[in-house]
Amino acid sequence: IELVHLLGAADRDIARPLAVRSLRLSLWGSAIGSVAVLITLIAMRGTGGILQLPVPTAAIGVADWRLWAVLIGIAIAAGLVAMASARWSVMRRLAELP
Repeated sequence: IELVHLLGAADRDIARPLAVRSLRLSLWGSAIGSVAVLITLIAMRGTGGILQLPVPTAAIGVADWRLWAVLIGIAIAAGLVAMASARWSVMRRLAELP
């Protein structure tokens, strides 16, 4: 980062690729986590009564649109937070450079 900055690159041109990479990695991680949640829900489908869970797992279907909306919303939120924090960190570091 310091070398590219010294060569004359604009701060936003340095921060943008790092922010996009953080967004991409966060979305991949969120997708993997979402698949793990779906597998867990499928595996626990009949155990809600046995474990005395507050929400019966049989009522939460994999085809339920609310589940998908929550998983997609969490993935997007995680991606945006990762992208914003990466951009903020790089811009802060670049502001300290001469």
